Amino acid sequence: MKINNQYTSYFDSYHSQIGHDNVEKETSPTMKKETVEVDLSKTSKKLRFNNQLEDTEKTNRIAEIKQAIKDGTYKVSAEEIADKMSDTLKGQKESYGDK
Repeated sequence: MKINNQYTSYFDSYHSQIGHDNVEKETSPTMKKETVEVDLSKTSKKLRFNNQLEDTEKTNRIAEIKQAIKDGTYKVSAEEIADKMSDTLKGQKESYGDK
């Protein structure tokens, strides 16, 4: 929404009534920016590196599957899909207490 200059006097009078004349804007050049330094532990750095490796592996696997689909060489195993679905349903059933 665009606000034209015709409403400026209204806003000025409104701010003076509620006492916000001296409020600084967030974009004020006088505002100080604080910096924060974070030191990650060796364990967290290792976890982050491992996650990046996993992401790279997943990305590579996805690219391989996409290429196989384009080439028409991607084989779908109905037996593997059925096994995974069965395992998932068993896990859900156990988590709800219906053993």
